Amino acid sequence: MSVWYDRKDYIEEEYTYDKKPLCHEGEECGYVLKGSLTVYLNGKDYVLHEGDSIYFNSTLPHKYINNGDEDCISIWAMTPKFF
Repeated sequence: MSVWYDRKDYIEEEYTYDKKPLCHEGEECGYVLKGSLTVYLNGKDYVLHEGDSIYFNSTLPHKYINNGDEDCISIWAMTPKFF
């Protein structure tokens, strides 16, 4: 996998991406540095905690939700450059 873009996300407590799930060409992988993050992926919720990671094909419907009571900090790499 060639990484074209990376970013560090700061997701505030109780944040929900309120639009419908995204689908786009490419791949994504993320790592949670602090807090917890729910990744809605292809109709299923995956709850990630500090130290957890995830990898998925971006053509699957996905979005990010912070159901926790603290902010979440995570690092993401995506291909191709999307944002």
